[in-house]
Amino acid sequence: MDTPNELPQIDDNERRELEAFTQGYLLGLVADDRAYEGFDEFYSYNDKWDINIHAVGQKQRTIYAVAYPQIVDADGYLSTVTSCWVEIGQYDMNGTPRRKGKAQ
Repeated sequence: MDTPNELPQIDDNERRELEAFTQGYLLGLVADDRAYEGFDEFYSYNDKWDINIHAVGQKQRTIYAVAYPQIVDADGYLSTVTSCWVEIGQYDMNGTPRRKGKAQ
């Protein structure tokens, strides 16, 4: 990804790693009673991806997990690009997957 508006590239292995991590992290949030209406968690996964897990919607709320790419900015610091993302998955409020993710 060379520019902030370009779609991030993710290979199958990387996607599986992000999905596995996100599922475990989300189940930990549920077990600790930290998955509630309107919650919004950001996790710096590595130097390539930040993961955002958040609950939205009306009754039958959905938890969305997305990965934002990181780039090195002009000052040499990692910067999260929020104009594009990779959807990791959608989950119910108990952390059960609803459907697989896709690039946005």
